[in-house]
Amino acid sequence: MRKTLLLLLLISIVVSSCSQKETPTHEIQVANYMKSDTADLMPALRQALEDCRDFQPAILTLPQGRFIVHGDLAYQHYCYVSNNDEGLKRIAFDLGGFKNLEIKGDDTHLDFVGYTVPFLISDAENITISGISIDYTTPFHSEAEITAVTPDYFDVRFDANEFPYNIHNGCLYFDNKPTGSESFNLLLEFDKEKREPAFHAPDYWVNGTERCEQLPNGDVRILRQGINATVGNIMVFGCSHRLVPGFIISDSKNINIHDVNVYHTGGMAFIAQRSENIELDHVNVTPPPYRKRIVSATADATHFSNCGGYIRMIDCVFENQKD
Repeated sequence: MRKTLLLLLLISIVVSSCSQKETPTHEIQVANYMKSDTADLMPALRQALEDCRDFQPAILTLPQGRFIVHGDLAYQHYCYVSNNDEGLKRIAFDLGGFKNLEIKGDDTHLDFVGYTVPFLISDAENITISGISIDYTTPFHSEAEITAVTPDYFDVRFDANEFPYNIHNGCLYFDNKPTGSESFNLLLEFDKEKREPAFHAPDYWVNGTERCEQLPNGDVRILRQGINATVGNIMVFGCSHRLVPGFIISDSKNINIHDVNVYHTGGMAFIAQRSENIELDHVNVTPPPYRKRIVSATADATHFSNCGGYIRMIDCVFENQKD
């Protein structure tokens, strides 16, 4: 009887030891999928992500440097995003259904082109993302210095290299937008010195058809009554839609994002819904230090809807977002 009990105990220990044995983690390097003349990181990134699905848990390693990410070969999903615009979106990092994935950058800078959402984390668990910076080759807004203000109009001066524009049939359009030339329907004044929304500055909702004219000195005059602004500050011209959030976290848990810079998005930088246990550690939402922009995200830096567990924000900087 005693021998039988000892034998059963030994079997139990062996089975327990085997069940606790960890599955090996596979490291997949995006650099191994890149060609020498890679002008678009998306094809290599997509192949690497597909291999990560076959070898979970996995570490996806991004190379050091600056890379362009186009949306032509990105994933596509129709997304319902809290307090952002729903719709069919192009996704660079589609992490839907992933379990135990680490995406590790090495001072990796990703410049996205067009209406491309960087990250969709849906129905996922135990996701870690670090070591990357996010920006867009063309921003989803434009900025100009205010040069004159009267009760009937205000004048602005654009940096034509950073924010090219044209005036057609007396209306102002911006040429550097992802879909081509676009008008505007939202104005917000920023304090140039403090680099924050001007004191008591309201949102001016317009219809984009305000009459404009090019002045001989290169300024643009916008015939809009009732604008209260300060000469020398920055007027931000934007759209009301929020089509391109930076990180969409939906129906997921145990999400850790650290050492990440979000220099620009066309919507909220981080939006989480129906998720739990989210940690942002040393995450910065701030305008890019290498460009003249004053705006980072065109909406909230963070937004959490119907989330549970813990939400931790540690040593983060959120500044110059438009909400």
